[in-house]
Amino acid sequence: MELEILDIKGNFVGQALGLVDSGADRTAVNMSYLPAIGLGLSLASMNEVAGVGSQKIPALATYFRFKIKGTKHELVVPANFVDSEHVDVVLGQEVFFDLYKIIFEKSKSTFEIVRVNK
Repeated sequence: MELEILDIKGNFVGQALGLVDSGADRTAVNMSYLPAIGLGLSLASMNEVAGVGSQKIPALATYFRFKIKGTKHELVVPANFVDSEHVDVVLGQEVFFDLYKIIFEKSKSTFEIVRVNK
């Protein structure tokens, strides 16, 4: 799905294609977006993540702010920023799946995302 990437102040800084991944615990974002987003390293911690490619890779754990294109709802989700050719934006379960009902129906060729009122 098309995403509008926002900086730390909520300003639009670019677009990306987001892949919804029910098998991912946390959102993963390519490290190339960090300069435009303007996140300070004081808000981040280093760790390692698995499941991206075939081995563990270093990740910068912080937050990712975005909107789903065509909606007015701004989201801020925990994210691992990674330097991987396999990742642009992968939307994982943490926070995102609490805010949206995700419906996959292969037999009907259906994919829906519906905001949950909380």
